[in-house]
Amino acid sequence: MHVPPPGSYDLTWRERVRLRNGRSATLRLLVPEDRELYLQAFALLSPHARYQRFFEPKGQLTQAEVHYLVDVDQIHHFSIVAVVGRKHPHGVGLARCVEIPGQPNVAEPAVTVLDAWQGQGLGRVLLRRMIEAARARGVERFHVDVLADNTPMLNLMDEVGVQLLPAREHGVVTLDLPLPPPAPPRPPRRQRTPLERLLRLAAKGWLRVLERKQA
Repeated sequence: MHVPPPGSYDLTWRERVRLRNGRSATLRLLVPEDRELYLQAFALLSPHARYQRFFEPKGQLTQAEVHYLVDVDQIHHFSIVAVVGRKHPHGVGLARCVEIPGQPNVAEPAVTVLDAWQGQGLGRVLLRRMIEAARARGVERFHVDVLADNTPMLNLMDEVGVQLLPAREHGVVTLDLPLPPPAPPRPPRRQRTPLERLLRLAAKGWLRVLERKQA
């Protein structure tokens, strides 16, 4: 993995996304100053969600684990966090990408969304942005172990176009995934003519056409 191009999912990047529940979340890279934000989010994870993420019951994190998870170098190990709230911001989702030692173009991904925020499309957005950020750092493949009963994560990988090549062992699905190609750019949006804009307003009921009376 290598340093991404300037402005490409680096520390200056911010993106605001609207979720299905109508609320908005800001996506950005996780930084060491987010230590408390991360711990607060971890405390809100259900025991089942923690088990799916760490493959073992996890009541709390050790200081060494917190250091590893939060103090990242943004190149070989980075995380995208979803934050809501302005006065009292808190994290509601995280996508992590870690380079596998000895394999500079292969990384291990993970996506976690708080239980109360699942089903809002946040996991899908986080995974897509993580794939784009990983590609900008030179990643070509993902290698990941997922619990066989972690259906949401397996479905998520399938929905974003990642080819699944599973090998099951002891309830764990090992996935070796080539990153999907970049999405083609959207064609430029055609500007509507004044007449088209008027008709659109009328169709929405925002414009009322008065009938002229005959003399």
